Amino acid sequence: MSLWTRNLTFKSNDLGHDATLVLIFDKDIQGIYRDTSQVCWKALEFPAQGQYSANATFQNQIAFVKPEVEGGVIVGASAYTFVGFGQQTTLTKDGNNAYKFSTPAVVMGLPGMKNGCPDSEDVAMGIAGSNPGAPPVPALYFSDVPSKALLNSQFNPDLSAYITSQYREGEIIRGQVSSPVIWNYNLARLRESTTWALTYDPATGQYMLTQE
Repeated sequence: MSLWTRNLTFKSNDLGHDATLVLIFDKDIQGIYRDTSQVCWKALEFPAQGQYSANATFQNQIAFVKPEVEGGVIVGASAYTFVGFGQQTTLTKDGNNAYKFSTPAVVMGLPGMKNGCPDSEDVAMGIAGSNPGAPPVPALYFSDVPSKALLNSQFNPDLSAYITSQYREGEIIRGQVSSPVIWNYNLARLRESTTWALTYDPATGQYMLTQE
């Protein structure tokens, strides 16, 4: 499978209200809100007055992460590795409680990540950051992955946008987002670079994203 990138630019012009645009990958996730949770990918703030723009870059390069979590927010990683198409990696823990992913390799059967630790572990799935060499950005969080279990590396790049100040970037989302979805696209179906105008209708109280 070839690698590709999607560059999303979001703009506003005298929006009328301060607003936070939250972007989450949340389509057709098995076990959602039970043992699998979304992670807030982007939280972009737009002012009520003036012109403003914010960018979000997605690359379809998947990584597995042993996350460091503080107050329900993923703040870092004790270990991570990127996996290619058809590859599998194994998470292990040594006697000093240091985590490590094995070098990904092509395997027969399901690709992904195997929990080679003696106990259940929390693991995140991430995507490549916007800067080369940067750590992956978490997108999904898996709690209590059993020992010897395998996580499939298949990832659906279906992105939803909400207007809400409820979340910050990296926050693990434990339940249904209370705000309505204002925008949803499978990023694979977009051009490499697109621009979207964020507007607010005071008559209806609704926000919209319209492609320019």
